[in-house]
Amino acid sequence: MERVLAHYRIAAPIIEQTFECAQLFYQTYPQGLDKPGAFHGNPIPMTTPDLLVLVQEKGAVEFQTTGIVVAERTDWAQVALWPGYFAPFESVKRAARLVGALMAEMARFTVIPVLDGKNGMALWMDLDGLRKKDAVRMWVRRLCHDAVARNPELLTVDGDAVNADRVYVRSMVGLPTSVPYGLRAPSLGVTIPVTWSELDSFAGADAVGIDDFPRRSTNYPLHRIGGSHGFASER
Repeated sequence: MERVLAHYRIAAPIIEQTFECAQLFYQTYPQGLDKPGAFHGNPIPMTTPDLLVLVQEKGAVEFQTTGIVVAERTDWAQVALWPGYFAPFESVKRAARLVGALMAEMARFTVIPVLDGKNGMALWMDLDGLRKKDAVRMWVRRLCHDAVARNPELLTVDGDAVNADRVYVRSMVGLPTSVPYGLRAPSLGVTIPVTWSELDSFAGADAVGIDDFPRRSTNYPLHRIGGSHGFASER
C-alpha cells in the first residue's frame, strides 16, 4: 500500500482541484488486488486529507465520482467505451474519436479522452457550468444511440456476448465513474486524461502505470481537465 499512498499524495490535490464539491466513492481490495473488490457507496468529501485517510486507514485503492455537485446537478457529461471480449484497443481508440467528434459537434463543449487504466476509455465533456442531471443523462443516452446508428459495425449499446467484437458505449452521467488520476486494480494502471494528438501512441488503456504518473502529473496542472487539452481546441 506504500506505492498506492505515494501515488495519491501526488494525485489527490489534482483530483480535489478538478472535481471540487463532487461526490466521491471508493473501492478496497481486502483479499488482494487480483481478487474482487468491495465498493463503498456512501459519498465522501472530495478533499485531499479525506482521500489520503481512506488510503491509509481503509485501504482504498480505486476512487469513483458521479460528477454530481449539488441538488442533482452536474457540470460533467461522461461516456464509457468498453471493448467486447474480442475487440482490440485500436477499436476503442477509433470509437473514442468518432463519439468524441459527435459530442463536440452536437454540444460544442470541450471533450477530453481518458484512458481508464484497465481496458477501456471514457470521454468527459466539460459542460461549462451546472446542468440538471436528468436532462444531461437523457441527452447523452440519445447521443450514444445516435453514435451506434452511425457506426453499427463498431459500436453497440447492448453489452451482451453477441456483440463481443464491438465497443460498448454507455452514458455514465450520474453513475460512479473511475476518477481521473486514480488507480485501477489489478495492475495499478492510472485513469489518465490524454490529448487527442497523443491518443494513437498508447497501446492499451493501462499504458500509464503507477510508476509513470509522477512524470505525467505535471502535464495536467489544470483546475479542470478541460482546459487546453480538449477535442474542440485541437480539431
